[in-house]
Amino acid sequence: MTESVNSEKANDENNVDQEKALPAVMESRVSRITRIIGALSEFEQEELSNTLQTFKMKRAQTRASTRNMLIFSLHTGVIGGLSAGLLMSILMASVVISLGGEFVTVWTCLQMGGLFAVALTLFCAVYMFLLLKVATTSMAREAALKHSKLYKVQKVEIPVPLKEGIELSITALGAKKGWSLESLNREDGTVSAISAATARSPGELVGIKVDPLTESSCIVSIYSKPLFTILDFGKNSDNVKLLAKEVEEAALVHQLLKMD
Repeated sequence: MTESVNSEKANDENNVDQEKALPAVMESRVSRITRIIGALSEFEQEELSNTLQTFKMKRAQTRASTRNMLIFSLHTGVIGGLSAGLLMSILMASVVISLGGEFVTVWTCLQMGGLFAVALTLFCAVYMFLLLKVATTSMAREAALKHSKLYKVQKVEIPVPLKEGIELSITALGAKKGWSLESLNREDGTVSAISAATARSPGELVGIKVDPLTESSCIVSIYSKPLFTILDFGKNSDNVKLLAKEVEEAALVHQLLKMD
């Protein structure tokens, strides 16, 4: 009996020694986060997912807004500066030629016009960027969107159920290169995004609202508003026409795939 007890103690001591001899396994950051999230309740996980999604959207929106302002400011500065510099060079050269000036004098006038164009380009770009930066404050932006009359709306009827119509609309906006999602609500069937900047505009607020028509069809309302009241240049009409066409084509392809 004593021998069996001693042997059990010896085995326990050997096991303890072996456990001490084994190196400690460090828990990775990913596995630790996964373990913590797994310990949360289903409701808490959903709340965490919504919070992270909102944070990602806001961060993407901030980056997109700054990028859009930079692109539009550079486009505006280059177009304005080069146009003014070219006009100044032509005027100065014309005056010199009319007064019987030599070729060297004309070339000097062209160089001066070029320097003027570069300086004016930089000035226009910086001025436009600062102006847009001030205009992107929440109060200024809300006022611009609320009182803006420069918006376009187009409605499209598609032969798909409401839920599928919402997903198609989200895909249509999310697939746009350079566009950033601003809001998304599947329950209300609404999604909005800020379009990419171009030489014609620093971006527009484009939204889609999906409403049920019948059990197998729905109405997609597409609207586009300029972020700033005075800037449109026809981009809003282009946005709604293009999105309406893409949503119709996507719904048609979706129906054909379901039939197959």
